[in-house]
Amino acid sequence: MHRFLFLVFILASFSLSAQDKLFILDGDTLTGKVIIELPEMLFEDVVLKNDEGRTRYKAYEITGFTKDDELYHTVRLNNKYRIMRVEKLGYLSLYYFREDESYDFGSRYLEKLDGDGLVVPNISFKKQLTEFLSDCDGVSEAIEEKKLKKNDLDEIIDRYNACIEKNTMKRNLEVAELKNTEHPAITIINKMLPKVSAENTELKTLLKDILSKVVAEKPVPGYLISALKDQTKDLAHLSADVTALTEALN
Repeated sequence: MHRFLFLVFILASFSLSAQDKLFILDGDTLTGKVIIELPEMLFEDVVLKNDEGRTRYKAYEITGFTKDDELYHTVRLNNKYRIMRVEKLGYLSLYYFREDESYDFGSRYLEKLDGDGLVVPNISFKKQLTEFLSDCDGVSEAIEEKKLKKNDLDEIIDRYNACIEKNTMKRNLEVAELKNTEHPAITIINKMLPKVSAENTELKTLLKDILSKVVAEKPVPGYLISALKDQTKDLAHLSADVTALTEALN
């Protein structure tokens, strides 16, 4: 699917605008007022209202949108593309979604970067989470030993993401260095990272997020490119690099 790393900071950058933003599958970003429609059994959709009128979009036609300072993504669950509200984004992301024909975003869904997902269970929480997070021994063992329980879900996610980041980020960057002549975006990002101040962890994280997708030969979602432009709009020394990177990703 189309998300990664700790991008909760996107919410803050988008909140600067009074308008909602809708991210189309082809990479375009549209502005206006997003209206979330009541979900149907087989599909979910939204309406974008702006000066051009009202346009309806199925969930599978968009990657997500911002509304009232909250970020939403399209996520496929049980052969249905659903609109889910983002609670946490990372290697393991937490979403709130609506059960069929309900308007309340009251159910929780966990999704890994590779698309593997799990509806947070009310029954057999320990068993299912232990198996689902078995690729990080420290976290799965803590759940198995009841050191982490259902009420500790935020901590479980944070610890899992820290574990996976430690194990994979170094490998991703090493692979990127080996492949830096194969995709111009990799070279540009590797050149940009040293120019970003140590305090600007949000921008560094965003660049590494984009880098990981390029290395994995996955499409870079429009919301990441929009976030990159927002994060760098006041950084004149990165202007040329951002332009070059945006062109390389198209």
